[in-house]
Amino acid sequence: FFGLMNVVTSVFVESAMGASQRFKDLLVTEKMLADQTNVAHMREIFRSIDVDGSGSVSKAELEAFIDNPESDLQQYFAALDLNASDTQTLFTLLDEDKSGEVSIDEFCDGCMRLRGSATSFDMHLVRYEATRTNKRMASAFSVIIDTLRQITCGQERLQNDVAEQSAELHRVKAGLGRRPSICSEGRRLVKCNE
Repeated sequence: FFGLMNVVTSVFVESAMGASQRFKDLLVTEKMLADQTNVAHMREIFRSIDVDGSGSVSKAELEAFIDNPESDLQQYFAALDLNASDTQTLFTLLDEDKSGEVSIDEFCDGCMRLRGSATSFDMHLVRYEATRTNKRMASAFSVIIDTLRQITCGQERLQNDVAEQSAELHRVKAGLGRRPSICSEGRRLVKCNE
């Protein structure tokens, strides 16, 4: 009886695992198809925005298209789960190579990245990067402050040396006017005629 139960249980578990794997495969396939469909829609949007047919979109073209109430681009972006309310920021985020124009690949890749709301992972990634950047900046500022301190100390020593040299020079000049001039002639010192 227990042997038969083990066989039935193993068949049930194997069937459930197979269904689970098929479900995972189905989810992956569904996600890939949805992404391909979204990219196709984004390419259509890009072609609509690129009115001059140059293969790239300028900031002016994007602004004109987004601000045009007849284009329905805002609703289209909303349907794709994209926020296009701030054209300047959107263009800056899409223009990865900072060329001033957005290619079709930059547009599609950027829109795919910007879709949806920020996830917990996204927020933690931003937090991690901000913390890392703050540490680098603190380290750089520490080096700069130490260097400025060294420069300041060196400048103060130089000013002190110049002040001492100047004072010594004044003492020597003042002393020359009061003492008789003496020159050496051979081994004995004699007073020189002025």
